[in-house]
Amino acid sequence: MKKYYVILNNQQLGPFTIDELQQRNLNPSTPIWHEGLADWTTVSNLQEFSSKIGATPPPFITNNKKPQINNKRFIVIGLSSLLLFGIVFGGVLFYKNLERNKKFNIALDLIRNYDSLDVEAFKDLASQNHGKAAYFYGKHFLIIEDSIEANKYFEIAGKNGEPFYSQYGLASNQGTEYFNDWVKNNIKLITNVANDGDWYMQFKLAYIYANGLGVEKNEDSAFKYYKLSSDSNYVSALYNIAYSYGFGVKKDETKAFTIYKSLVDRGYTLAYTNLGYMYDKGLGTSINFDEAIKCYKIGASRGDKVCQYNLGFSYYKGDGVKKDKKEALKFLELAANQGYENATNLIKVIKAEQERANYQQNSSSSNSSSEVHTCRYCNSSFTGYGYGYNSHGKVDIGYKGEGRTTEFLFGASYISTGDFCSRRCASEAYFYNVKQGGFLDL
Repeated sequence: MKKYYVILNNQQLGPFTIDELQQRNLNPSTPIWHEGLADWTTVSNLQEFSSKIGATPPPFITNNKKPQINNKRFIVIGLSSLLLFGIVFGGVLFYKNLERNKKFNIALDLIRNYDSLDVEAFKDLASQNHGKAAYFYGKHFLIIEDSIEANKYFEIAGKNGEPFYSQYGLASNQGTEYFNDWVKNNIKLITNVANDGDWYMQFKLAYIYANGLGVEKNEDSAFKYYKLSSDSNYVSALYNIAYSYGFGVKKDETKAFTIYKSLVDRGYTLAYTNLGYMYDKGLGTSINFDEAIKCYKIGASRGDKVCQYNLGFSYYKGDGVKKDKKEALKFLELAANQGYENATNLIKVIKAEQERANYQQNSSSSNSSSEVHTCRYCNSSFTGYGYGYNSHGKVDIGYKGEGRTTEFLFGASYISTGDFCSRRCASEAYFYNVKQGGFLDL
C-alpha cells in the first residue's frame, strides 16, 4: 500500500494512507509525494485523489470582472441606518415642537391672565413659522398702526395652518366698513370657531355683538359669548361680564363686585376703576371711601386714565381725601394728556374758579369799585364788577380783560365776562349775539 507525505502549514507530515489523508482536509494545491515520484507534486495531479478532495474553489477574479455584492444585506443596513436617522431627527423635531408650543402657551396665558402681549415671544415664534403666534405678532403692529407689517404677519399665519386667524387679521386691518362687511359675510364661520371652544374668538364674537359690527346689536348674544370666554378665565371677558352685572343688562351688583374684586386680586389694571367706583357709591358692597381711593391710586399709578380722573375728582370734591385742588389738577392733567375729555373739562372748571378768585381778590385790594366801565350792550357807564354770559346762556358776575375766552363748566365758555352793567344787559347780549347771529363787537 502506498504511503504519502504532505506539506501542511509548512511542515512535512507522513507517511499516511490515502484514507488517513482524507481526514487532513487536503485541497488541490496541497504539496504531496509518494514513493515512485521524482519530485513533489500537488494533490490535484494525483488521479487517486480526484474523487476524494473537496469542491474546486471559484476561479481567481481578474481586473475586468467585479465581485458579486450581497444586495439584500446592504439594503437591510441602509434601511436600518435610515430608520435610525429618522428616529433621531424625528425626536429632535418633536422636542423642538414641544418647546415651541410650551413657549406659545406661556405667551398666550399672559393674554388670558393679564391681557398683555409678549411681543418678543410672538416675534420669535413667528420666525419659526408658528401660525397663531404670527397672528398675535401681526396684532402688535395693528396696535402701533403699522398696517404693512401687520398684513405681512397675518399672511404668514395663513401659510402656517391658521387660515381663519389670517382672514380675521387682514379684515380688521382694512378699516371699520370693510371689517363690518367681512363679518356680515363670515358670521357663521366666526360663530363656528367660537363654538369650537376658542376663548379668544368667543371674546371677539361677543365684542362684535355688543357693538353691532356687521350684525344687529344683540346684548344677550354678547353676554353669552363673554360668559363662554370668561369660563376659560380670560380677564377681558370677566371684566365685561362684571360690567354687564354692574351696569348692563344682567343687573347683579353683588356678582359684579365679586368679579371686579377677583380681577383686582389678579392685578388686572382696568378693574381698579370700577371696583373703586363700587366702593365709592356703595354698589354691591358698603360705601368705603378709603378702599375707593386705594383702588384709584393703584390704577392711576399704572397709567389708567379713568382712575387718574376719579382720583383728581376726589381731591377736587374732598371725597375720601382732604380737598386739594393742586393734587386734583396733577391727576386730572395726567388723564387729560391721555385724551380723557371729562378730565379736560374739569381742569377748565378748576382754573376758571381760580381765575375768578384771583380777580375778585385783586379787585378788592385795588378798590376797583371806583373804576368806570362802559356796558358793551347799552353803552351806559358802571363801576365795580360787571356781568357776563357763557355759551350756555348762564349769566353771572364776571371780570374784564383776558378772561373773555375762559372756558367754564364742561364745554361752556365765557364768550363775554364782566362787560355788561347788569344781568339784563348780559342776557339781552347773549340772546342777540348768540341766538340771533350776533351784532356786538365783543
